[in-house]
Amino acid sequence: RACARQRRSRVAAGSSHIQSFWQQLNLAKGIADEILSKCPEFDLWDTGTLLLQEALDHAGGAMGSHDELRPALELWQSAARSAQLDFAGLAPLWLMARPDFIHILDFTCRLLESPKGVDAEFAFIADGLPACLRGAKPRAPGRATAELLVDGLLAAWRKTRGKAAACLSGGA
Repeated sequence: RACARQRRSRVAAGSSHIQSFWQQLNLAKGIADEILSKCPEFDLWDTGTLLLQEALDHAGGAMGSHDELRPALELWQSAARSAQLDFAGLAPLWLMARPDFIHILDFTCRLLESPKGVDAEFAFIADGLPACLRGAKPRAPGRATAELLVDGLLAAWRKTRGKAAACLSGGA
């Protein structure tokens, strides 16, 4: 997938989303680096889509109870219920669909699947982004989402690979 991608356009220098793109790209690089440092043999597509599905199930299940994410969940659900009385609740991966989070997963997958390696793919993606003059330090909810993705990917790798999962100690 990553090797077949070709950039058709760059992000415009005046885009209001530059800081968010950089924050998400930096989080994704941290996720990919951590995964590969703990599981050097990690292969995102080793079991087709099963590993990614397991990872997302794991992360989604933990989002609603995470200290950094629970206040946002409660706020969004309260707003939804005030507008729609029969609103049952947000989907487990509700946060990942927000514009300031949606690319964390996409960038993470691109970095992990690239035959060029994480650093080369990061550089390729970064080359299409204008400089971020306001800084790109991720906020707490983004860091919490990244933490849950790392936990989910590591747990899914071990589950789908069983005893064959070669991971270094200190992993989830």
